Amino acid sequence: MHEKLASRGELQKVLIRPQILDFNIKSRASFIKTKFPEKIRYKLSTKMKLIFCLLLLIPALVHCKIFNNCELAKQLIKYGMPRDEIATWVCIAYKESSFNSALINPKYGTYGLFQISKKYWCSPPGKGCNVRCKNLIDDKIADDIRCVKKVFAQTKSESGSGFKAWDTYPKFALSKSDNQVNCTNNLQSRNGIIIGLNTSFLIVTSGKIFDKCELASQLIKYGLPKDQIATWVCIVFKESSYNTAAINYSSGCYGLFQICEQWWCSPPGKVCNMKCTKLLDDNLADDIKCVKTIYERTRRLSGNGFTAWETYSQCKSASSYIQGCSLE
Repeated sequence: MHEKLASRGELQKVLIRPQILDFNIKSRASFIKTKFPEKIRYKLSTKMKLIFCLLLLIPALVHCKIFNNCELAKQLIKYGMPRDEIATWVCIAYKESSFNSALINPKYGTYGLFQISKKYWCSPPGKGCNVRCKNLIDDKIADDIRCVKKVFAQTKSESGSGFKAWDTYPKFALSKSDNQVNCTNNLQSRNGIIIGLNTSFLIVTSGKIFDKCELASQLIKYGLPKDQIATWVCIVFKESSYNTAAINYSSGCYGLFQICEQWWCSPPGKVCNMKCTKLLDDNLADDIKCVKTIYERTRRLSGNGFTAWETYSQCKSASSYIQGCSLE
């Protein structure tokens, strides 16, 4: 009356035997058909399909991680990436992988956070980084960063800029036309750390936030004329909110006075004979030296050195910016 159910042991032989991975379809089907009644065969077949699908997926499961911007920035610093490059690397990682350590692009053969290509760098077949591609898609990014450094160094030696190895770099850093992921368009300071308001990108650069009277004293100390101090304090407020660490990657400008890399600080500008990163600390001597150079060159060209700063138009009546300050 009742159909005989397969024993538990018989089911285990079919469902979880190690040989299931290389089973012969015809022999297994014949075995199931002769050994089990039709109703059991249907249930068994469904279970086998499910288990087989899961077995196929197991090799693809890796420990992956979706970073957030601040966490990634800290990891980049931990593994030795220069602080003044962190914002750019965070942008590149976002553009390349949306911070997903497990991302693979089969079309281009690129892997991980920084979408490193197997053609040259990871194996098989690439050998440039001496790392397997599968090691670039876990949550340990030490090997990713080690490879990134090699890619960067080789590309820099060939083209002058290591960032050019990543196609996404020119889209936001050179053309400066990307509004969706603009690294630092609007700036907010918090304990000397700059955060892009219209994005989630952290600019990891510590600095000093002056108050107006302290800044005024420093400007006089380094030789700016007293009758210009109110105007300079106003310009600094408009440009950087008195924050020495302000960076605007949209315009490529740095520091209190937002001095731009295009002409003045390097790379690539050379006029002030100083690195842009030197404009981000709390030593204003080099900032003001460069400011004087810019002012004088602009004065010779236009008659008014202040016009080098677009915010000057808002600072023509600036006496309130030093109100209450003792200028000595």
